Amino acid sequence: MPHAVWNTAWMCHRSRPPPEQRRLTRALCARYRARMRRDYSLAEGTPKLSNPSWYRPKVDPDQIRALMQKSDAIAGRDALLWLGIMVVSAGIAIALWPSWWSAPFWFVYGVMYGSGSDARWHECGHRTAFKTEWMNRVIYHIARIMQFHNTYV
Repeated sequence: MPHAVWNTAWMCHRSRPPPEQRRLTRALCARYRARMRRDYSLAEGTPKLSNPSWYRPKVDPDQIRALMQKSDAIAGRDALLWLGIMVVSAGIAIALWPSWWSAPFWFVYGVMYGSGSDARWHECGHRTAFKTEWMNRVIYHIARIMQFHNTYV
């Protein structure tokens, strides 16, 4: 449970908040209770806030199977591009560091570091990026350490 929701739930169950927090606590409690009343069940005959019949595009199953094939070459190319762009952008940013001209290269480096490594560890953790197990494991550990997560496979 997110910290704000837990904190709000705790305040709603306290006997009496301090006088200066009563109005804020009442508003938070009302919002918390309204959120808890929502029904997201998917069972038959119940009111639903979620819609289980999502849009499904008409795609040929053979095309989907072709797109879902694991390949060491394609995943290796993507991993080398990811690491290469990070190294090049960091190198240029360091070379230009005293000036503001380095800012776009730090931005590219940060995006590749954050979002690139997050997607890599996720897919390699499911073993869906590479066809070969050891390649999945190597990129998984590199990306997972970059995200400051404990590694396990």
